[in-house]
Amino acid sequence: MNTLKLSFWLTMASIILISLSCNQHSDNNADQTSVNQDSLKLIEQQNTQFEQHKKTGDSLMNAEAFELAAEHYHQALELTDDAQEIAMLENKLSECEAAIEYQNSPIGKTEKLLLGKRVFGIQFIWDGYGSALIAKENDILTIDGKQFSKDKTEYCKLKGSITIIDERKLRIDGDIEIYTHDCCGLIKKSGSFHFLKSGNRKYWRWQEFGQYCSIYTCAYYLDIFE
Repeated sequence: MNTLKLSFWLTMASIILISLSCNQHSDNNADQTSVNQDSLKLIEQQNTQFEQHKKTGDSLMNAEAFELAAEHYHQALELTDDAQEIAMLENKLSECEAAIEYQNSPIGKTEKLLLGKRVFGIQFIWDGYGSALIAKENDILTIDGKQFSKDKTEYCKLKGSITIIDERKLRIDGDIEIYTHDCCGLIKKSGSFHFLKSGNRKYWRWQEFGQYCSIYTCAYYLDIFE
């Protein structure tokens, strides 16, 4: 077994995963001879960061990054006959392949559209839309959306966890609170709320608004934009 080559490919795979999650460009022209006995310690540190990255669901880690890392794990597998190393490499390769499959799925693509800071709010706060922060922690998507009028007297708030039913349908379990002077007044509810993307629209719209506010007078069209 060529230990230097094996360490090199392991290090390359780990560096790809971590440098992309930090939005940095890795220098892939590293000299193979620079890999030394500390490389395995580096791999352990980077794999710890990789595990943290998987929990937070950083959208910078895309399917292409996992494909490149998987390629390096494959190359490392060809260089070893050590059972423990093979088991570790196969486990990492399996994680990469699972991530690629998920991120290329309709639900994975929808998650990527949602993650980050999104335009959010209702039309009848005339000073403009607010924003919603959508994040992922321990495989749970969360949303914290806020919109205020300039004088802070009118507002829209949404906080909870998101379940992606499919690329057009979301369910949010949490709390909604909306107040306007001239529309439907105060709405303050807890529970499950459904959002739907129709046709070619670039937003998901709250579906239960008609239960709390007459659509024939002034309705709270609450939207989450891509």
